[in-house]
Amino acid sequence: MIWGEGMPKVVFKKEYYNIKEISEMLGITDVTIRTYFSTGRMRGVKLGNAWYSTQEDIEQFLKMKTEPKNKRKKWGRAARYPSQ
Repeated sequence: MIWGEGMPKVVFKKEYYNIKEISEMLGITDVTIRTYFSTGRMRGVKLGNAWYSTQEDIEQFLKMKTEPKNKRKKWGRAARYPSQ
């Protein structure tokens, strides 16, 4: 077995999951996970040349993803040209 394959990396008593493990857990592609990390949508840490995320960060991402989004405000003519 290659180290890091199928096992989370443990640093300071915290388990860190790599992109492959996270994509298997969430059922989304590696590329999507990388995009989430680079845009800040998902919290992660870059150790060496690879991205990792903790269980807490993954749960926070899922919680954020399932919360209802606020409806976008509709801006009408009155909002663009307020009367003085």
